[in-house]
Amino acid sequence: MVRSRFGRRSACGQTLLQINPLGAGQPHTPALAAVAWHLGKCRMKILVAVDGSSFSKRMLAYLAAHDDWLGSHHQYTVLHVLLPMPPRAAAVLGKVTVKDYQDGLSEKVLRPIRVFFARHELSTQYLVQAGPAGETIAAAAEKGRFDLVMLGSHGHGSLTNLVMGSVATKVLAACSTPALLIR
Repeated sequence: MVRSRFGRRSACGQTLLQINPLGAGQPHTPALAAVAWHLGKCRMKILVAVDGSSFSKRMLAYLAAHDDWLGSHHQYTVLHVLLPMPPRAAAVLGKVTVKDYQDGLSEKVLRPIRVFFARHELSTQYLVQAGPAGETIAAAAEKGRFDLVMLGSHGHGSLTNLVMGSVATKVLAACSTPALLIR
């Protein structure tokens, strides 16, 4: 992958733009048009970060409404990040109980996502990791050499960041992979 002043070059050599449509209020900006043009030119590895919030559901609606983003020519990986269990609580509960609890939480979030991708007949990989959400998403994007990270602008976090959620802010700060935030 070669870096450029506009973003990062994808596997097929096309430049991807770093886009952030927050506050624009318009679904089609010139940057989005450039990325949409690129989508038809080569296959992209897309990391879809979900947390089960209404913004994750809006992201899926955005995918469904834009044929350029949704298609079998792209490779999708869905990532759900769980907050790590405090060490003392994990020691008291035991590994099996903690794993069952985390599996239950993950399944509750991923079930509608699986239905969405199955309805559109797209093969998708699913990852569940524990850790700080922003850093974990950024690390997964870098390690997996994804072309794009899609995530909701807000999640289940508190209202500390009104314009953009703290996880989205951390992903943008820690990740060199282009990101598409869906509001």
